[in-house]
Amino acid sequence: MSTPTYRPGERLQIILDVEVIAPPDESGTYLLKAGALELDLPLGDPAFNAEIHRAMPADGIPKPCEIWADAHGAELWAVYVAEDEVHLIDYLGYNRHWRHVHADPETGPIRLVRPAPGKPGPACTTPAPMTAGQS
Repeated sequence: MSTPTYRPGERLQIILDVEVIAPPDESGTYLLKAGALELDLPLGDPAFNAEIHRAMPADGIPKPCEIWADAHGAELWAVYVAEDEVHLIDYLGYNRHWRHVHADPETGPIRLVRPAPGKPGPACTTPAPMTAGQS
């Protein structure tokens, strides 16, 4: 397999799975880690033409019975709804898959407020019934 080459003027879409290592500096440049490579990218600069999607919260993947908060500080209860599927329920009972809440520009990013108790009860280990308003 040969190394690909690119011609001047060719447009590329590059997708990187990166971890934020440090907050941005005064110019909006973030220190990121992509595998073993560390990168400085100006994600805060409007001239940096990139589409960015939130993939995983800084606190890890939500686990049942944890309390999370959305970008506005509204608390969300993590519940198990199916094998390997955790939803976040708000105070009105509306629930959505944690990835949707985290990636939504209106509600993300999410952050962990309180971990699950040491001995979780059945609500933490038994799938919750599916209700209207889920995504």
